[in-house]
Amino acid sequence: MRRARLHYAVLVSIGESLRSRVHDLVGGYLDGQPLVADLAAEPVAICCGTAVVYVRLVDAEPAVVRVFSPLLRRVDRPRICWWS
Repeated sequence: MRRARLHYAVLVSIGESLRSRVHDLVGGYLDGQPLVADLAAEPVAICCGTAVVYVRLVDAEPAVVRVFSPLLRRVDRPRICWWS
């Protein structure tokens, strides 16, 4: 099964009002945690328990808010022996 690669062919300048609105929304969700100044330049990491979700503003037409999370596969779990 082939996965479609998402790419944004047309890069455009994101309006300052949209940048500010998305920044305020993410900042409100993070409740005072440090937030990068430009979400289009660098994604912000949001921790949820043992998972992490990244949010980034993409310069495209129309502008896109990209939400993604890394997935680990085939990671061996350490064996825990309570009696040794």
